[in-house]
Amino acid sequence: MLQKYLSVQVNCIGANTVQGTVQEGAELELACPAGSSITSIIFASYGTPNNYVQGSCEAATSLEVVTESCVGQPSCQVAASDDVFGDPCPETVIKSLSVQAECSAGLAPGIIQATATDGGAVVLSCQQGETISNIGFASYGTPTNYESSSWCDAPSSETVVAAACIGKSYCSVEASTSVFGDPCPDTAKHLNVQAHVGEGSSAA
Repeated sequence: MLQKYLSVQVNCIGANTVQGTVQEGAELELACPAGSSITSIIFASYGTPNNYVQGSCEAATSLEVVTESCVGQPSCQVAASDDVFGDPCPETVIKSLSVQAECSAGLAPGIIQATATDGGAVVLSCQQGETISNIGFASYGTPTNYESSSWCDAPSSETVVAAACIGKSYCSVEASTSVFGDPCPDTAKHLNVQAHVGEGSSAA
């Protein structure tokens, strides 16, 4: 019988970021500081991640599963198991789940937000029975929090995010020049999005 181990690491790495790692068979719990909730998943990988870097084996469902379980919650639990994520590498004896999440305080009801660095993806996820009704802010370039930069902001930002997300309960938008164009070459860019949600059925 395959022997499994429990190894839990959950800690804060800044005022707004929490992270954790567990081995297969354990449950990962993330908890934001009092008064805040999880607003976005910075990194999630079930397979063979190493220090929050994707390894050679990763379940394609990692980000979606963790986002749906955690975003909008002050704390969440996710089981590190093949039953939850599928088995990305059957020949690997021990897999693990690593997650980094961003916490934010004081969001008004009905607002969700997320950020992603170049090459990553912004993932927005609503509570059950809710859908994204409009995009309050979107900027691919060098926004500060949820204010756009006067010199580096892709004009297509809001249009692209709205097309991908409005009417849906879950959406993912890649932060890349192939999606938005390049508003400022030779500059590190990121994508920040804030959306409003309301009751409704998700669009197909």
